[in-house]
Formats: sequence, structure tokens, C-alpha cells
Amino acid sequence: WRLREEQPEGQKRVGYQLKHDISVPPGKLVSFLDKAEDICNDILSDVRINPFGHIGDGNIHYNLSPPLGKSCFLNLDKNFSLGLSKLANDMGGSFAAEHGIGRAKLELTDQLRGDVERNLMLDIKKSLDKKNNLNPGAVVSSK
Repeated sequence: WRLREEQPEGQKRVGYQLKHDISVPPGKLVSFLDKAEDICNDILSDVRINPFGHIGDGNIHYNLSPPLGKSCFLNLDKNFSLGLSKLANDMGGSFAAEHGIGRAKLELTDQLRGDVERNLMLDIKKSLDKKNNLNPGAVVSSK
């Protein structure tokens, strides 16, 4: 448990990181990890991959660090996020697992969720929050 809890702190010490909170059905986790590694290496070879988390329930924190000697992902952050998110969706999972959509994943929601699903999410939000006081601009855009 200590090792799991110290993962985020240890990775911070390595430098910049790109975090993903992904879920896939537990039986597809090994396949996800293999395919995700290929996606990441196709985008940027030598990317450092640090997957950890609740592997037993299919929720995985799929974190990336730039290759050694690099301090960033050379404007490829969105490529990684979209590639990994599409893979999770295609495998029956989600790009917004434990920590949800919030504001950070609005663009992915617009790209990967259809109009019907997004409109339903917006309708539910409006029915629970008529004055839009709760987290305005989060969860779903009103495009």
C-alpha cells in the first residue's frame, strides 16, 4: 500500500507528468496496457510510462513522463490524451474514471461522446442545478 500511495509523489520528483485516469473492464486490462504502450511510443518514442492504481477493478492511473533529457511533451499532450481515451472507449471503458470529467476533460467529452449522450448529461445537470451554481462550466459543455 505504501508503494502505491508514494507513486504520485515519486513521479513528481521526476519532473513534468501527463496524468490520465482511465478505466477498462478488468479482463481487458493487459490488452489495454499493451496497446496503450504502442500508442504512446508511436506518438513519442522513449516516453516513460507509469501505470498504477486499482488494477483489480480496471481503474488505472496511466501517467506519462517525457523521455529522459526532455522537460515536456513537445505539444503532444493532446495526442496522448486523445489516443489513450479513444482506446479506453473502444475497449468498453472510460477516459474519466475515478476523478470524473470536470473541466480538464471537457474537450475529450465533446470529441468522444455523441450528441445524445452529451445532451442527456447537460439535461441531468440542468435538472439538478437550475441556476448553474454547482461547478459551472464543468462536466459537459453547452455547445
